[in-house]
Amino acid sequence: MSWLSRLKAARSGAHALSPHAEQTLRKWQALPDAAVDRPHFETRYVVVNTEATGLDLDRDRLLAVGGLGVDGGLLHMDDAYYAQLDPAPTEALAGLLGLTGKSPLVVFNASFNRSMLERALEQHLGLTPSF
Repeated sequence: MSWLSRLKAARSGAHALSPHAEQTLRKWQALPDAAVDRPHFETRYVVVNTEATGLDLDRDRLLAVGGLGVDGGLLHMDDAYYAQLDPAPTEALAGLLGLTGKSPLVVFNASFNRSMLERALEQHLGLTPSF
């Protein structure tokens, strides 16, 4: 049984994955890891940010996610994503993974944002990416 089948079985009654989100996750899973040995100017990065109810990792929750691609040192506005988690957290998080792929991430307040993203991805998609 694939991880996606297990996720769908475990999530019965919860937010179901749309066919588009399922396809996005399959594509993301199939991507190779980022080539971290490439020169920076040849690497696509994604600047990621989150919005949360506060800064307390034990009490607060993720509200929205967003990202912007940087390729060749240039920002690309058509390579951007933003979504609120309510009412469809699986769709929002799958969309973020669709944008980021396995590119290296650039994140302000990285430990907080990483923790919030990892918790949301585990809770809603059953994933633990290696950021």
